[in-house]
Amino acid sequence: IEWSGEYTYFDGGSRNPYTVNIRGQDNQSLVICFEELQDDKYSGICEGAQLDIENTQINYGPKTLFQLYNASNPYEIQIWAGGETGWTNYFLLAYTNGPDRAEGPGKVVMGQYLPNDQRIIYGTSQGTFNPYFNDQSVLIELQNNSYFIVCSSIGPRNQYNTECRVGKYDLETLLVGFGSRTFNISTGHTTTGMAVTRINSNNFLVCFGEYLAIKEGVCVVGTVTNNFQNGIETPITFGTKLILDEDGGVDEIKIIHLSSTVLAICYTVDSLIPDFENVGRCRLATIQQIGSTTEYTVVIQNKPVDFQSNGIDSPTIFRVPANVLVPNNNNPELLGVCYVDANNGVCKFGQIDFPTMSIIFDA
Repeated sequence: IEWSGEYTYFDGGSRNPYTVNIRGQDNQSLVICFEELQDDKYSGICEGAQLDIENTQINYGPKTLFQLYNASNPYEIQIWAGGETGWTNYFLLAYTNGPDRAEGPGKVVMGQYLPNDQRIIYGTSQGTFNPYFNDQSVLIELQNNSYFIVCSSIGPRNQYNTECRVGKYDLETLLVGFGSRTFNISTGHTTTGMAVTRINSNNFLVCFGEYLAIKEGVCVVGTVTNNFQNGIETPITFGTKLILDEDGGVDEIKIIHLSSTVLAICYTVDSLIPDFENVGRCRLATIQQIGSTTEYTVVIQNKPVDFQSNGIDSPTIFRVPANVLVPNNNNPELLGVCYVDANNGVCKFGQIDFPTMSIIFDA
């Protein structure tokens, strides 16, 4: 990897930035959302950015407020319209309306990125999905141009419930709404590091660290019943909990599709077991339909692959498809992992072998 210089997106102090690539426009546009720390407002801000690949530069657009007071831990997804339209320039943004995690309700606002001048506009109001102490929150779109799922945990240390709710957005009004019911995945246990991914238009996978005795990693498949027959009031059912990792201390989970049926799940492990402290780890998993039903499960590989053996923080993952890297266009399928170790920001690649369902990382 060859790196460009550094470019400052905000010089007044910020934390928990979350960036989404606005695909389908020019594949070189970004929306960056974060919590500002330059005063005691803890405002939520987003700004557009344009990548100048030829000159290895980033050009930023104007900064726009999505929440004047108290907006922490933003999380964004771009909206996919399906069909010939594909990716849109709309996005959903979830956050906690408090100065820090679990210090306010959980909300979602809808935004639109305007690529010509890199401006961002928002809907006139936010939708509240968690009126209590919202901690972690993640989003996934299930049905194009309509329904999405928000999953979150409640409590100062997530110790109450971890749950999901059905929501719906409107591209014309930029407004979102939620059903009146929430559906619990975990009750009475601390959960951390939540991640979610789409399986199809009615099913999704959610994974998190669940503190029972050692905070093991678990995953659960959620199903919206009867194809959203009751709209935002449609129930969500959850399958049996699947063990992701039993070593303990599972956190900061990331999930990515390598194909329509193969997932890469990467996370951190800070276990009490010797040699498993502050480890960066990945596993592959396959999506499988349960017989002739509309339900699905995920089969997680038993053998994990550790990409970093100590001092890992803030991992993120991305896919590099086979035969796309210039100049030779003959690279294998790759999984990229970037993270902070004890001293530096690091990126490395793992080669994916689909027939053996294995990953081999750089040394």
